Amino acid sequence: MLNSTNLNFIKTAKQFQ
Repeated sequence: MLNSTNLNFIKTAKQFQ
């Protein structure tokens, strides 16, 4: 289950891809 921290990390990681 994703929490807000995990979701925020995913959004940041996608920006670098």
